Amino acid sequence: RYMRGPLSGIVCLIIALTVAWSAQARTQNWERCTNKTKQFSPDEHIQACTAIIQSGKENKKDLSIAYNNRGIGYDSKGQFDTAIENFDEAIYHLLQANAFDDAARVIEQIGENVLRAGRLETLAAWIDAIPPEQVAARPLLMFYLGDLARLRSRFDDALAWYAQAERAWRTASDTRGIARALRGQALVYLDTVRPAQAESLLEEALRLTD
Repeated sequence: RYMRGPLSGIVCLIIALTVAWSAQARTQNWERCTNKTKQFSPDEHIQACTAIIQSGKENKKDLSIAYNNRGIGYDSKGQFDTAIENFDEAIYHLLQANAFDDAARVIEQIGENVLRAGRLETLAAWIDAIPPEQVAARPLLMFYLGDLARLRSRFDDALAWYAQAERAWRTASDTRGIARALRGQALVYLDTVRPAQAESLLEEALRLTD
């Protein structure tokens, strides 16, 4: 039999309050996880992102945001290995959702730090998962591929990737990007003991950034 009278009303009220509390908690967690105003500490930031991840209520794209933000929180605490694990999860969920543009943006934002940490295989695997036509439309990803090739002593490949990035940045009239690509090519020539060719590229890069 269905409940009637005051008892059923109390049950409905409890359910309504529970739903409202859950919605409020979710909103608060997202506010802390996003931390746009930087008013929350890294620990509060991480805790809120963890609550979102563990809730099991988010879609792949929102889950990737929570992982990415948690990675930022760990990065701010100097826990870079843990940060990378979270960035890896963020990119994984974006790729699962076929959100390649978003995945590429995350890679662009953190790629330089990943390279500095020596996590070459991690960065290479991320970029390899992005469709080639999207990589070709993003000069920074091509630049990272140049860095990866140079650090693996594949110098011809590195020059080719840097040159592609340079052409894309020139098309976009991005002088900072062009200078960056020129410096990448110069590093290859320095690594292969061709200082004269490196010098001309560095001079052009300097002119662009003056």
